[in-house]
Amino acid sequence: MKESIKRAKGSPYRDAYKYWHKNSNLAPKNAYGIDVDFVPASFRDNTVGPIIDFKRPGDSVTKTESKVYDDFNELGLAVYILTFHANFHTKKFTSDDSEYSTHERIFFTDEDINLIVVVDWESGEKEKLKSAEEYWQWEKK
Repeated sequence: MKESIKRAKGSPYRDAYKYWHKNSNLAPKNAYGIDVDFVPASFRDNTVGPIIDFKRPGDSVTKTESKVYDDFNELGLAVYILTFHANFHTKKFTSDDSEYSTHERIFFTDEDINLIVVVDWESGEKEKLKSAEEYWQWEKK
């Protein structure tokens, strides 16, 4: 993976779009939606992995997320909810791109992971991963 891709940490402009979409006075009352946190993709074997939704301890799945996850499953797409128990840190982030403002970002490292609880949305089965190494083995499956 290119270093420039590794350094990319999200977009304040995407966040602004999502905020606007939820709060515009012109938006229809049924303008619900979710953002998908991560979908692994491989150029080597031309595959797309499961849909992964990241949660913090105490977060729950919303009614809209539940509906979309069910629809993904009906389309044959696996959905996993991952709850990360980790030591989160804050760091000031400044992009090389002058269009982005300086802002704080939350991050964690491999060593900060205490536990990752993986829930298969369709079956409800839970798996507990105790390290970054276990996570990367899980994602390769």
